[in-house]
Amino acid sequence: MGTDAAHAHAGRRRTRPADARDGPEAAEAIQWSADGRTVRVRAATAGASRPPAQTHINVEILSPHSSPTPPNGAADDASGSAEPAPQSEIEDLRWLPARATPDAYVLQVGRLFDGVRSEYRRHVDIHIAGGRVTAIVGRGVLPYSVPVISAVDATVIPGLIDLHVHQSKLAGERLGRAWLSAGVTTVREIATDASEAIERGEAWASGRTLGPRLVITPAAGSRSSLSSSAVPVRAYPGIADGFAHSLPRQTRFAHAPLATASSIAGRPGADGGGSYELAVSAHYASYQDAINRMIASSTVLTPALAALRGLRDWPKGAAPKAARDSKSYRPLIEPVERSPAIAPDEAVAVLERTVAKLIRGGGKAAVGTDAPAVPYGTGVHFELAMLAEAGIPNDQVLRLATAEGALALGLERQIGTLEEGKLADFVVIDGDPLVRIGDAAKVTAVVKGGIWLDRKQLAQP
Repeated sequence: MGTDAAHAHAGRRRTRPADARDGPEAAEAIQWSADGRTVRVRAATAGASRPPAQTHINVEILSPHSSPTPPNGAADDASGSAEPAPQSEIEDLRWLPARATPDAYVLQVGRLFDGVRSEYRRHVDIHIAGGRVTAIVGRGVLPYSVPVISAVDATVIPGLIDLHVHQSKLAGERLGRAWLSAGVTTVREIATDASEAIERGEAWASGRTLGPRLVITPAAGSRSSLSSSAVPVRAYPGIADGFAHSLPRQTRFAHAPLATASSIAGRPGADGGGSYELAVSAHYASYQDAINRMIASSTVLTPALAALRGLRDWPKGAAPKAARDSKSYRPLIEPVERSPAIAPDEAVAVLERTVAKLIRGGGKAAVGTDAPAVPYGTGVHFELAMLAEAGIPNDQVLRLATAEGALALGLERQIGTLEEGKLADFVVIDGDPLVRIGDAAKVTAVVKGGIWLDRKQLAQP
């Protein structure tokens, strides 16, 4: 399935227009153009067709039998007409890897949090070639035979990982930039439409559009037999859904004000994959027997505390306005994505204490935000702040968002820490997140597979 196939394999579900007198009739599911910036709807039309007034994207209305205008806007022949593409041309599309291997270079780093140690490595050089880290040495130990980038006043951390998200083609090309601009280089999607998710992941992997690495878990009822050479598609039964995803479902099982945890602990996850949720009572408490069972099962909890709290009240340790209201983030977050709270304040406080108790007892946890319950990318930093607010040390919070996420995915040999031989996925930060966890949101550049992307570049539409 090709990267361009993402725009040729839209579903065949037909939708009824809101107003058939003025707009598309018998419209099929939407398609995005190759650059991810224009929505295409194949439909008959009645009257003048136009997108709704509140829409901020381009919409191209196609007749049922027409073919899209070529991406460069040029006609296929001198007459200006475009012949429909033969069906075989669509079916024969194949995914192609990124066109170019990133050049070799050296990054001079002032503070390096590698995800292995609890403290920084200082004044080191990261040598990168072929998209991987080839060496991490003291400043100037190896000769500079390639270009050098200076980050001597910055902090570098491994690329962040979000283990639980839901995505939609409706977000368009902005989606991938939103993740990367927040320093998130790997995302696990719970996909209701696995084929759509694969197309998105292939487009990101090829470099056709900007975006993180994508791994996919098909949701219940989704087709899971699909495969891709670029995007892992498999169930991860050892990863729990997290509080935000399972809390409403769990509390329905708690018929008494303070149900005993054993009555619902150990219940299989919603996907039937055999994962254990951290059971809670109607008052959001989780008792020691439930915590012990969670620890014994080696299940990875993705708390999604930020999704429960909503964006109304950022924790004290969160980045100052930067990750929510600043001009640099505003183009990547629509107003509708600034989510309200799901749980009351007292419930969030109880759940924070539960997460800290689980981790201190040796339980497994990693970051999973349940986005778009919180905005893509930005919600990760809200989650980090809440984990720190729960009393988890900043170095451990960073590992939950990096090394622990990679372990949960079985990708610890490739990502999650900055070590020789691993993929060059990392974030350049203007701050000190071991002192102030909110500084992790002060991203100046992100590197995925050795490719350097400035934060300002990612924010531009």
